[in-house]
Amino acid sequence: MSNVLKYLTVNGYGIEYKISVNTPDYLNPVNGYSFLIDPDVTALLTAQVPVKYWKYNGVAVVEMSVAEKNALDDEELNNKTPIIYPVYHIKPGFVSQADTADWPVNRATTVLNDPLNTALKTVQLDNALESGFGFTLKVPASIKKFVISVWYRPLTLPGGVDRSLKFRFYTRDMVDNAPVSAWRFDGLSELIVPQSLNYQYESWNKKLTALGCTADTFIQCQLTRRGQGDTLEYPILINEVSVQFS
Repeated sequence: MSNVLKYLTVNGYGIEYKISVNTPDYLNPVNGYSFLIDPDVTALLTAQVPVKYWKYNGVAVVEMSVAEKNALDDEELNNKTPIIYPVYHIKPGFVSQADTADWPVNRATTVLNDPLNTALKTVQLDNALESGFGFTLKVPASIKKFVISVWYRPLTLPGGVDRSLKFRFYTRDMVDNAPVSAWRFDGLSELIVPQSLNYQYESWNKKLTALGCTADTFIQCQLTRRGQGDTLEYPILINEVSVQFS
């Protein structure tokens, strides 16, 4: 029985260190791999150097140089299959009206065609009182943050100076076979509204932990305009909200 290092024949890079294996099984190279029987790797094991950073230089098994480690890491990263997470596009015709007491802000919104482009359907959020709309998302497993984006414009041209606009993002978990959690909210950073009737595209980057959401779970959401506290004295029209996970 022997301890065996499996390494790439072409460059000596370590692949796997096997303990107490049948020696005759590892005497000959196989498919581009070679085997070193009972190498002296005590120092590497003591220093807890990962096997992928071991290198057989023809004389001994040593730790790779920093440059070799970086090159190996870059190669692994380039060959790694990226994880594609879903992007949710929430359009006015598919939002939930927040018109019952189960919503944190119980105030229905108006869905209408944009007066300047009637081909666009929008949700109108007024300036006097907090109002918004709801939707449901599935948070994928293993994500750490997501980006909330909004495409909006003021209904009336702001005059004089730029205005501020404030939103809130409410969420609650809908765990399988469990009671729905309590609502919580995040006060999204303030947006600056230019003196224009053109649509503006704005985004917020949020950590999953900051919102209190749980990965691999459905969440119920409500995006609201606070109404009080911002300086835009007119309603806004929202054409789309999107949520992208990463």
